[in-house]
Amino acid sequence: MSENTLKRRWRVWIFCLNLCFAPVSFEMIAESSELEDKEAKGRERAIAVLRNALQEGSQWEKVHAAEALLWNGYPENVKATFEADLASAAPPYRIGVWRVLAKSQGNDETAARRYAQRIRDAFLDPLASDRDYALEALAKLQFSEPLFEVVRVAREGKGAFRAHARWVLANSGNSKEEATLAELLGSAEPGVRASAAYALRHLKRLQSSTLDKLETAVVQEPPDSKAKVYELGALYVHSNNSRREALKGNLVEYASNGAKEQKVELCAVLGAAGNKAEIPLLERLLGDEELDVRISAANGLLRIERRQHRGLSGLDWAIMALYGAAMLGVGWMASRRQKSSEEYFVAGRTMKPFMIGIALFSAILSPISYLAHPGEMIKHGPVVLCGLIALPIVYVVVGYGLIPFFMRLPITSAYEILEDRLGVSIRLLGSTIFTLTRLVWMSLLIYLTARSMVVILGWAPEMIPYVVTVAGLVTVVYTVMGGLRGVVVTNAIQFFIQIGGAILTIVLINQRLGGVEAWFPTSWASSWDAQPFFSLDPFVRATVVGAILNSVVFWTCVAGSDQMAIQRYLATRNEAAARRAFLINLIASSVVLIILALLGFALLGFFRANPHLIFDGRSLIEDADFLFPHYLANYLPVGVAGLVLVGIFADAMSSLSSALNSISSVFIVDFLGHFRKHKDSAHSQVSVARYLTLVIGVVVVLTSSVMDKVPGNLQEVAVKTSALFMVPLFVLFFMALFVPFATPLGTAIGASYSFVAAALFSFWDVFTGQPRLSFQWISVVAFLAGVTCGPLASLVPMQRRWLALAVWSLLLGASVMTIYYIVG
Repeated sequence: MSENTLKRRWRVWIFCLNLCFAPVSFEMIAESSELEDKEAKGRERAIAVLRNALQEGSQWEKVHAAEALLWNGYPENVKATFEADLASAAPPYRIGVWRVLAKSQGNDETAARRYAQRIRDAFLDPLASDRDYALEALAKLQFSEPLFEVVRVAREGKGAFRAHARWVLANSGNSKEEATLAELLGSAEPGVRASAAYALRHLKRLQSSTLDKLETAVVQEPPDSKAKVYELGALYVHSNNSRREALKGNLVEYASNGAKEQKVELCAVLGAAGNKAEIPLLERLLGDEELDVRISAANGLLRIERRQHRGLSGLDWAIMALYGAAMLGVGWMASRRQKSSEEYFVAGRTMKPFMIGIALFSAILSPISYLAHPGEMIKHGPVVLCGLIALPIVYVVVGYGLIPFFMRLPITSAYEILEDRLGVSIRLLGSTIFTLTRLVWMSLLIYLTARSMVVILGWAPEMIPYVVTVAGLVTVVYTVMGGLRGVVVTNAIQFFIQIGGAILTIVLINQRLGGVEAWFPTSWASSWDAQPFFSLDPFVRATVVGAILNSVVFWTCVAGSDQMAIQRYLATRNEAAARRAFLINLIASSVVLIILALLGFALLGFFRANPHLIFDGRSLIEDADFLFPHYLANYLPVGVAGLVLVGIFADAMSSLSSALNSISSVFIVDFLGHFRKHKDSAHSQVSVARYLTLVIGVVVVLTSSVMDKVPGNLQEVAVKTSALFMVPLFVLFFMALFVPFATPLGTAIGASYSFVAAALFSFWDVFTGQPRLSFQWISVVAFLAGVTCGPLASLVPMQRRWLALAVWSLLLGASVMTIYYIVG
């Protein structure tokens, strides 16, 4: 049979299939369009109720409507309305005004904190007539500070006042405080039981013992008690789906026979945990004679709609599984070429500059960056892109100032350079800092990736360890097998998957919104920070100059001290090839960061036009880092979503595999190579490296479980994680390469000062209770501290090194305490 005949028959089969399935397809499209129109009309009706209440309702009806609008992503006119009431608001309405204004400030954390402080002061004022309102407002704002007065009221207060105080303490997530709040379910006063159940309904999660107390309270509560609906509601919200179905019958009786407060609570409960089956009931209550009931019903309808998302299909999961298998195949193929440790660690020094350049960038671009850059554009604006201006400077400094030093020596570990100049102690110090850096960084990386996947898939937080284990296992296996060659090849594959996903998302959003003009910003968005050209105020989060300086220091430190980067230079043939690889890396960085910025703009335009598509409980501002994967999981075509989502995993796997390979090479060369008296055979070294990579991978998976303690958004976490160790590490290389009179003690002192400066700037808010310092200055300040103190300390005669160490330690402590007391 000829080829043309086969083509004709194939076309006939395709035509027949289209004829068979076309009616079904058109019917599905029509049904989908009809459903979307119905949902849009219901949404518009609910929003109209809230807008009308905001303009014409009583004082507290306006507060409830405003909070519903803010929660569901419709903030227009809310802030202005309450700012107009600010001057004339008397107790207790002033508490509602402050509460709304605290929630409506967007990125302006200082203003939000100012209004929360007013509420706190009102509670602490013993003469204020609205102290109870203030305490409840603090609880609803997730305030959890254990103030002495809160603790006192929790023990000695009366009625709802005591319940609200215990609610504030339970916001901390402390199980004992939650148990203390649950004790009030046994109170003899129905009002106290109602307030306690209302507070428990608002907590994020409840212990099983608290749920047992709720069940007991529901059974024992008289049917005509006003606490009954609140106890049913709290149990409904925190139960699983099957338990909710059993509770729903008793709960919905309040729709017909309940008082206003009971109907309001019913709507709030269904909005918090109900599904599409509750929509007809809420639509009926949308016509209730009481405006507060209509407001709560409207809020419930909007919240239920925001929980209706497609998620991943079976095809998406199949694609993700195939990808994992393909990566294992690449590792297996690379393992067949390994005959020496040099092949395992530096790929025989024969890799092409293009592959090395792409792999270098893919290794540095972690999921933190992949998610953080679009999130940064959405939440804060484009000023960080000014860091691209610095890349030509970085190329000259690294390409002609650092790479020649690395390529002149037949080294495997970058830290061999430190021993040649400053001795084995500094080499081991550098290797130790690098190992600790990458262990912490890898643990944080894999945890954040798992958390992102769990969030976008709608899984419970308990699934995070399982996601971590699967991702870590696949990565460790193909890294163990493939060595650097396998890592570089998979890095390159993953790079193109990531960029393809970002570009496809931009194209689809552009098509859905009707053109570039619908999403590309032509003016400063209301959600963005004020980001000046330059400011001496360290509390200004981002400036143009800060972005440029941070970029120069960050790239120089990473490219000049990180084994992950230096190992890739060494995998090329010569200095020129290494320089070309670094240039390709910088070009790829520029292109990718611009694409991710455009992606952020597109996502901002898409979700501003469609706030109902943001998952319930999340917002455009607070959850900007997770909007990209949320879009991927729910709004890309079936099949494509799985391919692109695996790009996020791919990103994590590439960064993790690079770090695993680099740490194992450093350990083999710097630690085992130094302390073992005889040289192992090439085969033995490769075997040890594989076992070591496996052990490190297991350690990373285990330590990732504590990474939820690291504060900050993704952009700031990325900078803090890198600067805290990477800048002090580069100080060692700076002293070795550019300070002829450097001494081991002076070098160690310079690195110590650099670390302390980075830690002080990174965690200033934790140390002092003050607002965060700008993340853009962390690397710059740490670098200046290290390269200033290191040479100065090296001028002290070595015969008095212990005296010098004591003096510099005292100076370090004195300078830290001085800064703390002056600024704090």
